[in-house]
Amino acid sequence: MSTRDAIPFRKMHGLGNDFVIFDARRAPLELTGDQLARVADRQFGIGCDQVVILLPPPEGSDVGVRFFNADGSRAEACGNATRCVAHLLFEETGKDEVVIRSLVGELHAGGWGRG
Repeated sequence: MSTRDAIPFRKMHGLGNDFVIFDARRAPLELTGDQLARVADRQFGIGCDQVVILLPPPEGSDVGVRFFNADGSRAEACGNATRCVAHLLFEETGKDEVVIRSLVGELHAGGWGRG
């Protein structure tokens, strides 16, 4: 893979789990299960427990998300990854509460203030 083929990502940690987060809110990103598993591979990839893809926000939400397990299979949701996504949104928007839409519906984060 050359530099022009590189896909920007963030690596985040939440309560003992680590995540690779891709932002597809402005440009579509299609990765196969095999590609996701390669990203998650700790020896030959970036290495993580789960891969998270941020999506454009559905109506009434701040962001859409898709969670994938390290083997490339879909996961419905992940609490620790949701916390990482919420942190990103808090930083981007300055909001204290955000709504994250996953396969299981709306996940609400915040309400505790940012002091």
